[in-house]
Amino acid sequence: MNDSENALAAARNFLSMGRWQDALDALGPAIVSDDTSAEAHCVAAQCLLGLDRMEEAHDTVVSALRIDPGSAYAYYLLACILFSLGRRGAALRAATEAARLMPESVQILYILAKCRLEVFDREGAQQASAMAVKADPQDPLAHLAVAEVAKGLLPLGEVEADRERWDAAERAFRTGLALDPHHEDLLLGLAHLLCLRNRVLEAAQIYLMMVRSNPSNELIHRALGNISVSFTGLENDWNKAAIGTMFRRDLVELKAPPIKALLADVISILSASQDSVRESLRRATNLLSTVRQSFGGGPRQAAEPMPAPDSEDAFASGWGASGLPPLVLPWDALDLEENPLPVNQVAARSLATALHFSADRVTEYDARIRALLVTSRGVYATDDNGARLHEIFVEMSARAVRHADIYRACGDVIAEFAQHTGLANAQVVNARNWADHARKQHAAAVQGFGFLLAVPLPPDGDDRRGFDESAADSFAEQLSDPSNMAAARRFGREAREWEEERQEAISSARDAVKLYREAEAGCVQTLRSLIDEYRSLLDEYPSTEPPAENSDIAADPAGGFNIQDLLNGPGGS
Repeated sequence: MNDSENALAAARNFLSMGRWQDALDALGPAIVSDDTSAEAHCVAAQCLLGLDRMEEAHDTVVSALRIDPGSAYAYYLLACILFSLGRRGAALRAATEAARLMPESVQILYILAKCRLEVFDREGAQQASAMAVKADPQDPLAHLAVAEVAKGLLPLGEVEADRERWDAAERAFRTGLALDPHHEDLLLGLAHLLCLRNRVLEAAQIYLMMVRSNPSNELIHRALGNISVSFTGLENDWNKAAIGTMFRRDLVELKAPPIKALLADVISILSASQDSVRESLRRATNLLSTVRQSFGGGPRQAAEPMPAPDSEDAFASGWGASGLPPLVLPWDALDLEENPLPVNQVAARSLATALHFSADRVTEYDARIRALLVTSRGVYATDDNGARLHEIFVEMSARAVRHADIYRACGDVIAEFAQHTGLANAQVVNARNWADHARKQHAAAVQGFGFLLAVPLPPDGDDRRGFDESAADSFAEQLSDPSNMAAARRFGREAREWEEERQEAISSARDAVKLYREAEAGCVQTLRSLIDEYRSLLDEYPSTEPPAENSDIAADPAGGFNIQDLLNGPGGS
């Protein structure tokens, strides 16, 4: 090998050991040689990236592309650098070009998946991660791509909204770790996922193992601190549950008028359904009291009330504010005066949780009804309507099941709406941040131009947004220094590129609003169908009598149960 090739090999060796500055120092002969210049510039850019010298890394990889416009390695590095700088749209374009030039590279497909996910192209991100696994199923990075895409498909706080995807993320993390048990990104990703799923003991084991192998990793120590906080939170939650305060229904105002109006109809149906169960319970209670007294028993003592489903007033009271401070952000970076999504996904998630919790509670209540139903078969007394006690319990159970079904069906609809709302809201907020960052960088470029040439600039506003290379030329045409002219054009180019980024962010925000509107329309349509279905069934009930089961109460020769044993007859207490 010649001197330039030896220099490039030495630099790559230092690069593999993470010795960024040594690698840079070794590259001298390779940089100036025509045979190795393009690759040497890429290695230099990677070293600068490792040293967190982003602007220098960007300029270096751009130089590499001038030398070799078809370098997939250079486009890959450019995508990584732009991604780190927050230039999502430009990073995606660079990653897409790298993947076109080298479609079998797992590294390139990994950054492509991350870029697509960052601009909310979820299907594209899943496709890129699947291509990475297909390209090399033995590469842990491919499985890291699958896991990160699956984990990133939902915003924080929606952990249980789509269990299949989170299960898929965990499987991908573990598949990658089976190939490389010490892969730090896979370990950290899995531990973070386990924390989100409230499996903090498993996450703690991973963090402790990583700390033992790398005590200097500050990120791991910070994660261990979060684990400690999680344990404290678990203790507090457990204490609250132990004293009966596990469930609270103070909901943030939903701010989705069409859905809120339909939920008022749902509450009306639930109230009627609840009244029907309560009426059956009253009939059963009165009948039992009558039978008991007919066998010489005393008046039935008032028992502690059974846990009943939510009343209309109790349910409606949940629409009050939760006490959470509203998220206030400036939206002018998106050319908007306020958040285009007024709905609060916290309220939607809380409502879905309340509905599902109520469904579970009514189901538990029905289990108690069914236990009574089994033991009521031998009671042949009838009420004023000619219904036997057993028939009343059958009716009561059927109505309770339907009551739970209403809660659960509406909870499922609202949970799906909350999931889409969370996705849309996360996309809008990220688009706002994206646009705000682009706007600041655009302003910095314009300001840099002004400082360079000391010329008056357009006032801040729409006129500045059109500032580009040609505008820079028109301002600087009176200058003769070529270096100043080149710098002016560079500032103009940067201003144009950052304004393009801002426009891409605005487009992303519009897509999010469209996603929300579609979710709201779907939720409204489904709720209307449910309301029509359940309203028509309020006065009907199917036979839900369970099959005959053995009872602790001895059967009498006639085939019924001994009424005195069941109802505390003469001599009973």
